[in-house]
Amino acid sequence: MFPFITAYITNIYLIIGAILALYFLALSNSLVSSHDLNQKKIIFNSKTDQLILSLKSKILLGIFTGIFCFYISKNEIPIPFGMATDIDLQYLPIFFAVVYASPLTGTIGTFLLLFLRFLNYLTTNQPLSSFGHDIPLILIILALSLIADQKPITYQKTSCLFLGYSLIARFFIFTFANYPIWDLNKTINMTVHFFVFTSGFLIASYIINKLIDVFQSLHIYRTSATYDTLTNIYNKESFLFFLDHAYNDALLDQQSFSLAILDIDNFKKINDTYGHLAGDEIIADVAQLIKKQLNSQSLLFFRIGGDEFAIIDRKKGHSKKQLIDHVQRLFSFFDKKKFNANQQQIKVQLSVGIVNIFPNKKRKEQNSLTVKDIFNLADHSLYEAKKEDSKKVVTQDYFLFT
Repeated sequence: MFPFITAYITNIYLIIGAILALYFLALSNSLVSSHDLNQKKIIFNSKTDQLILSLKSKILLGIFTGIFCFYISKNEIPIPFGMATDIDLQYLPIFFAVVYASPLTGTIGTFLLLFLRFLNYLTTNQPLSSFGHDIPLILIILALSLIADQKPITYQKTSCLFLGYSLIARFFIFTFANYPIWDLNKTINMTVHFFVFTSGFLIASYIINKLIDVFQSLHIYRTSATYDTLTNIYNKESFLFFLDHAYNDALLDQQSFSLAILDIDNFKKINDTYGHLAGDEIIADVAQLIKKQLNSQSLLFFRIGGDEFAIIDRKKGHSKKQLIDHVQRLFSFFDKKKFNANQQQIKVQLSVGIVNIFPNKKRKEQNSLTVKDIFNLADHSLYEAKKEDSKKVVTQDYFLFT
């Protein structure tokens, strides 16, 4: 009995550990760099909650799954008292790979498992029947995983659906393999197999799902605390953090930087004319267009409130001309672009205020500029830009004495 318990627990923990490793490998491969953010984000499919993975990632994770399934197949669970033949749980990772990674990942894992089992048959003295009996079951498990995954239902229901399908399939395969001779020993053998498979699947599924739920909840909290929900760019809290970071780099590492505050001209008139929903759409569209046009990892882009945005340029070798050039390209782009507002095409213009901060340690003067002062200077430049229709960008240069 003790070897059975030990092997049973070991197999379940191996599956849980491997699937979590698979999931977090998928996470690391689903990280994508936004053009305007010097940070990586985890991207989920909004309908299925699956990670969005590249084709290369799906293939590599599929190979990982196949090798692990083969390893599990070599670590069978011995059944005590000779009640049944030894059992392995090689099929379970296939379902988890399909559900948590992608159908392609599970499919690649399945066929790699079959290939490795075939190589194992060729290089050992195992009877062909031990390999041949597993082929239909492995393929059926894959098919059932794919079918269950396609249903628009919760993960818990998907798991129950897969378990029900697989038990029915195993029953018919077991019956067909033992037809026409059926006795008490074979009934016990089937019952023990069903119990080990079902209990192992339910335990592994429950623990994996709970742990992944915790991670996804943490991801939601982190995202909501970092990103603006309307535009999916950094929010004001993130802006204050990165501005403080740039300020400290200027003091400690002599790293110059620029801060730009952008504002949509006459936005109140857009809201009053077309409604607040149309105004929100304009804000979201403007944010995405600016994000796409900036196209540089040294430029951090934020929505800091209403129709107001900010850009921090902290590129090494920074010069004040860099950000101005980006802004001028934005002006040229917006001159040609029209936005949809209640099925009407309207023009949107921007005003921009920029402050360039240059550390200076040669002059031994007490530094009087704070982070708040730098923001206020950029905001004042924006105010000056909005006063003159012909001059949409105003810049100021300041030394930060270190």
